[in-house]
Amino acid sequence: MSKLRDYLTGFITAILFIFSVFSYAIDLSGPSTEWAVALEGNSFDLGDDTQSAGAIDLVGSDGSGKFLPALSLSYDDKNTPDTSDDEVAFRFCGDQVLNEIGLFTGRLWIGLDIETDNDLDAFVQVKGDDGSYSLSVFAAGNSANNSPDSSSISAGQLVKSLTLGTDLSIDSTLSVDGANSFNGDVDDDGSPDYFVTVKGKRQLWRCLLFLILLYIY
Repeated sequence: MSKLRDYLTGFITAILFIFSVFSYAIDLSGPSTEWAVALEGNSFDLGDDTQSAGAIDLVGSDGSGKFLPALSLSYDDKNTPDTSDDEVAFRFCGDQVLNEIGLFTGRLWIGLDIETDNDLDAFVQVKGDDGSYSLSVFAAGNSANNSPDSSSISAGQLVKSLTLGTDLSIDSTLSVDGANSFNGDVDDDGSPDYFVTVKGKRQLWRCLLFLILLYIY
């Protein structure tokens, strides 16, 4: 338990360090230049991986040199010494995000390897369901959880309901980043890419991280 708590504490500390030197008033639909990139590169979330063919999924690269931030972070300290009003936001790049009537319907997942042992310990889920949106955390299941095909989930907990335009934004990468978005379709699959952005108070994310600790121990 103490080792796991150390890992989680280090994870929180690393995030807060990044935020402490990268603080903006959070614009949910703002350009990527106002965000700290957490995952970006030619090997992050290929458009043709086994999890993204014909279904909603994270996407960040076409595997041949074109890539967008798959995961970005932002932090606003409100220019006050009081941390209780600080806001934190996470932005995911997704493919196949909108359904035929233009609603975000589906689930975007990000797995967390808290113990840094090359298998996932927990999952954060952003869910859209016909105009209702939520943020949840799930424990990893009993599978190997070291690849998309071997990952599974177990018990889950709703963290927060989300409101579009308040603490959730869904924007085409083309509208956000223009010419830097590879025409809004980094993997050239004919489906526009979207940034899905979630914002909350700093305490919300601390709560989420400690829920993760609860689930994986």
